[in-house]
Amino acid sequence: MAGRIARLMWPAALAVAAMFADIPLPSTQAVAAKKETAQPQKPRLSQRRYYTLQPFTVPLMADGEINEQFTIVISLELSDEDNRVAVAQAVPRIRNEVYNELLHLVTFRRRGVPVPEVVVFKQQLLKIARRIVGDKVSALLVQQAFKAPLK
Repeated sequence: MAGRIARLMWPAALAVAAMFADIPLPSTQAVAAKKETAQPQKPRLSQRRYYTLQPFTVPLMADGEINEQFTIVISLELSDEDNRVAVAQAVPRIRNEVYNELLHLVTFRRRGVPVPEVVVFKQQLLKIARRIVGDKVSALLVQQAFKAPLK
């Protein structure tokens, strides 16, 4: 039965193929070239261009007691995406140095406001990152910085 259906269908398949034989089909290269010219590419930021560190949390002391905590989340902007591995290997040392700096900037701050401006954090923490990994880091971004009471 299947053989009989196949014998009946092949003339119809030939007729359909003959219909499409006169229509030129574009090559994949022509289609790709048309797409490139149709839509100019907008430059996008690469996800691998930034290395986000886990949040840093330090206590805030007032009158000898810890009443609040300060949390900051930073990202390192890499000068080249190929530097990601070197920065990832240096993260433990970067975290240690950042914690030491945060303890001096926030926890044991005696004069002025308890938490300095974000610009101060950016400058000081970028110096630390560059001291450890050099020019592999081009900038430092503060994604979040906030105080919260202890519960």
